[in-house]
Amino acid sequence: MGEGQRQTEPLLIRALVPDEVLRAQYGAITDLLAQVGVTSVQEMLVGLTRARTEAVFDGLDPAVRIRLICVPLEADEPCETTHATPFSRVRSSGIKWILDGKAVERSAALRLPWADAPGTGRFNGLDPA
Repeated sequence: MGEGQRQTEPLLIRALVPDEVLRAQYGAITDLLAQVGVTSVQEMLVGLTRARTEAVFDGLDPAVRIRLICVPLEADEPCETTHATPFSRVRSSGIKWILDGKAVERSAALRLPWADAPGTGRFNGLDPA
């Protein structure tokens, strides 16, 4: 299995899994987490838009607090939240910016070009300029 295939496989799987299945899985996982004493988690669903992430968690009454953090993979992917229930255990806030990367792919975002290759890496899925 190639590096690109390993990176895209989870995204493809999530694209094919219906929201209600993901919701049921998260319900079961949060029940298990609560049983071992976990009280809160931060979830960054790579490959799901903020809107779909909120749809998956909408109606879920998890046993722990969950903070949903947007991970945009495209420059124009919106990260505005519509999930603002004040007393819910599920909250949606923040954006995860990915600055690090792999040297082999030259994907770390740098201020100066790589010493042995043109370009300065990529920033959250943006094409290098």
